[in-house]
Amino acid sequence: MVSAREKHFGLLRLVRDHRCWPLTQSVVAASVVGAATAMCGWAVPLVVSKAPTPCIASATVYTTIQAAVNAAGSGATIDICPGTYPEQVLITLPITLTGVRGANGDNPVVTAPAGGVLANATMSPRGSAYSAAAQLLVQNATGVTVAGLSVDGSNSGLTDCIGLVGIYYQNASGTVSNVSVQNQVGLANCGGGGIYVETDGAASSTVTIRDDLIRFTSGFNVGASGTGTTATISGNSVIGGSVSEDNGIYLSQGATGTISGNTIMNFTLATDTLGDNADGLCGIQVTKSSSVTISGNIVGNTDCAISMTQGTSLTITYNELVGTIHNDGIYVCGNGNLVQHNAIEGSANAGIRLDNADADNCTGFGNSNTITSNTVNGSCIGVLEPTGTTGNVTGPNTYYNVDLFKSPNICP
Repeated sequence: MVSAREKHFGLLRLVRDHRCWPLTQSVVAASVVGAATAMCGWAVPLVVSKAPTPCIASATVYTTIQAAVNAAGSGATIDICPGTYPEQVLITLPITLTGVRGANGDNPVVTAPAGGVLANATMSPRGSAYSAAAQLLVQNATGVTVAGLSVDGSNSGLTDCIGLVGIYYQNASGTVSNVSVQNQVGLANCGGGGIYVETDGAASSTVTIRDDLIRFTSGFNVGASGTGTTATISGNSVIGGSVSEDNGIYLSQGATGTISGNTIMNFTLATDTLGDNADGLCGIQVTKSSSVTISGNIVGNTDCAISMTQGTSLTITYNELVGTIHNDGIYVCGNGNLVQHNAIEGSANAGIRLDNADADNCTGFGNSNTITSNTVNGSCIGVLEPTGTTGNVTGPNTYYNVDLFKSPNICP
């Protein structure tokens, strides 16, 4: 039998540590359990560890993340100790996954299972659905936080054309912060991505993706798609490379949100054609979406820096775009957009290009845009506006060294 004194000091320890542990009616009275739960939120942080001695003392330690998720209740926190966890994880309730840093800052790493990853979802970032294998899949849940983890897609074992995704929120909401997602490389031209959000039908998804490192992924590194999707993508480092087959950050099919304060580098294809925006990689690409704000990003060494296709009411401001090696600094196939206060340096094509060409699926676009107070240094033309567009305001802007070279197919 537990004395009143023991109950009292047990609760004091809970307050002191800001942490709870399993408390059941077999140990203390129900009133004490209720008080402990009220002070600590979810009463039992679950612990996952591969090591015999876990990084956090706990009465119950799980050896896989999925086992802890299965045991968790709504609102639970799961602390994951440093180690390698070869599994695909499914989350369908509001919980928090937190990676615990080791002595040298090493975090837990989710890797592909020994037998390879399996398809567990579908995705349709460009309107057509295909199978996807998500390493961490959040479905039909709100308030799901993933923080301090690493997700590595190496050795996925894929032999079919399936999109490999690191972290996938499908009809789900939450926050992804301070994670590292890398090496999501599938078969050639089979899609996938690093961190992805998609909403189907009448559902909604609101996801914040911040302060993460996403790199070396063959699909888009960060993506959001579907009407009902709102994504806040901020403060991330997005790094492409030789495996890249898609854009750095990609919003499409009605997704809205904010893309701000990110650093996006190295998205190029050797096969890209000078002046043809369609076959290159962009640092930021928005397609068939409205009400997106793109602000304060640094984009460098890309085929095209920022591109919008059939987009309306986009705000593109205060971005620094450096080294667009094949195409435009900012490509605008849309109506009613604001492009202002951007610094564009070293674009092989135009600093800013408006388009309304049939060949680029831009018929009826390129109108009523405001393009002012931008600085363009080192391109073949500052702002390129084709005949047939209407209602655009294309100045004043500031131009330096915009006559470095001219191509009859690109600049007049």
